[in-house]
Amino acid sequence: MAASTTDIRFDTPLYTAADAARAVGVSPATLVNWAKGYVRRRPGKPDVKGAPVVTSLPPAGPHQPTIPFVGLSEALVLAAVRRSGVPLQRVRPALEHLGAAAVSDLVAIISGMRVGGGTRYHEGQLVTRGSTVVGWRPPG
Repeated sequence: MAASTTDIRFDTPLYTAADAARAVGVSPATLVNWAKGYVRRRPGKPDVKGAPVVTSLPPAGPHQPTIPFVGLSEALVLAAVRRSGVPLQRVRPALEHLGAAAVSDLVAIISGMRVGGGTRYHEGQLVTRGSTVVGWRPPG
């Protein structure tokens, strides 16, 4: 039997952008920008581009889910960082610096939280360079 290379946490769309936005507590437009990226064009100014920062998949059809479990987890982390006062303009460059899997790595850290005596990553802290988030420091 051949080993499966798919991981349903990454490969199975479960949520529409609107459903994920409601679950995370952000506007649907914000979630779409996080999932698909954006380009802002202003007359006489250079384009402003934001790369996707949340895992999403192509839709199977109109109004079909595009956000897998890991995408929802990434969005929850980003929403919490944003609510803590760190603007996404500071997070995006950090994610680009850390690499494409940076948000997933942050999700993995948070997923590693244990209850009742296990590792407690949530007591760590975000590592910043100036006002840019560049990583996570566990306690200790």
